[in-house]
Amino acid sequence: MTSSFVRLSAAYPRLLVLALVAALSASARAQLITPRTIPIHQNQQFEIFPSDRAGMAGVSLALDDSVLDPFVNPAKTARAPAGLLQISPFMHSVTLGGGGGRTIPLSGFLSSGGWSGALLFSLQQLDRSPHVFNAPLSERHATNEYLVGTVARRLGGGLAVGGGGYWSDLGGIDGVERLYAGNDRLSESGHQVDLRVGLTKDWDRGRTFALLVLRDRFDMTHDVHYPPIYRQSPCCGNQPPNIAPAHDEQNVDRTSVWGIHSEYATPVGAHGWRAGWLATANRLSHPRIPNYQISNLPYDPGYTNAFNAGVGIARVSHGTTLGIDLILEPMWSHTWAEAVHDTMTAVDGVIRAGDRTVDNRFHFANTLLRVGVSQDMPLTPDSSSTLGLQAGAGIYSIKYRLNQSDHVSYTSRTQDENWMEWTPSVGVHFRTRDIRVSYDFSLTCGPNCNGQSSVFYPPPVAYTPGDGVIVAPSAPLTFDGGSVKTHRITFSFRMR
Repeated sequence: MTSSFVRLSAAYPRLLVLALVAALSASARAQLITPRTIPIHQNQQFEIFPSDRAGMAGVSLALDDSVLDPFVNPAKTARAPAGLLQISPFMHSVTLGGGGGRTIPLSGFLSSGGWSGALLFSLQQLDRSPHVFNAPLSERHATNEYLVGTVARRLGGGLAVGGGGYWSDLGGIDGVERLYAGNDRLSESGHQVDLRVGLTKDWDRGRTFALLVLRDRFDMTHDVHYPPIYRQSPCCGNQPPNIAPAHDEQNVDRTSVWGIHSEYATPVGAHGWRAGWLATANRLSHPRIPNYQISNLPYDPGYTNAFNAGVGIARVSHGTTLGIDLILEPMWSHTWAEAVHDTMTAVDGVIRAGDRTVDNRFHFANTLLRVGVSQDMPLTPDSSSTLGLQAGAGIYSIKYRLNQSDHVSYTSRTQDENWMEWTPSVGVHFRTRDIRVSYDFSLTCGPNCNGQSSVFYPPPVAYTPGDGVIVAPSAPLTFDGGSVKTHRITFSFRMR
């Protein structure tokens, strides 16, 4: 049996990207579109950005978010509140050994003349599930660092341009150890770099347009150790067991993305209503993909063409804000396996080294629906102090078809998969002229929600890991990603 056929017959032979910036998540899902074929949770650790609407399920198409938008489109830094300092510590936990951790982001906004800038730095400690008691600290925890900067220039006439960069030093990503079945030690290292150029145009009566071009690169290395496996011979109990020796693997995960994103919002009528739309196109290239659960097999290259289109409506009136977003995400992914050496086929043909042995073609038809509401209640006659409540819910439907062709055995098959991720969130905030304190909570789970897990789609983030997870399963999915809880407290201080 060839290595290519072994790869095909494995339950989950290929995982395409573990996470760059990604933005899918609400806002990130707008700029970086992430294909996923298994319900694994990795976005939460990348939610390092502050948001005024985190408790509203991230509704954003017809509503502004003055503290998040600059990190999504650098040109929107021109609209950011000047002289604002924010600290947004949060904790997240993933059940079923999927990870979790503690993060402290620190961000600030400055403005001088026609220039504006934003800067964010974040330290993060991720928790892992060590396989042995008293494991070294390096196997129980991983450290990540994030640095983001943007600058914008107002050009007059409502026009602004901006540029920004995102850099992360990654020592771990949630859930990766679950993708290497049978390992007893995993070490991760890598980085992500994202560069963005944006433009915004504001007209009278509140009409706005934004355009964004981005280039992103994600590079991660996984050093995996597998212990020896003892198998007793099925006959003759006095014979010694078979032993599969311990071994090490090094897997590389690389993805690069080109993307363009546009959005437009305009008032509708005279009662505080607004409407908005977005359109996005991404081209993802996957030159190196890890070999999860498989040893000593060739890497699979591939690419993804991803698009989305969405519409949203919102109303702001007398301290009450309502927002609804609907986003459709069609995607097409193509991955393949290449022969390491000349390989005989089932009909006595030969596949030359470097030629394709397996082709996987995915077609996604995903849908995201978000609804959020907030109410601000003045605590003083002049409204200098207010108390606000937020609530939201999101539903993310993932649906795809896999068409797989095995050029070694001359067989093909089709597999359909779908599941839904439900996302509610709540938030409360207190604001004075100079200080704002808020608390936001979210709970996310995939298809197997029961009495111990609820669902919630994470608030918007501007970047996500590796741009998704693509597996070519050879059997119906049984993977349970668990549930995720996130607690965030944000302190905002106006410095001038």
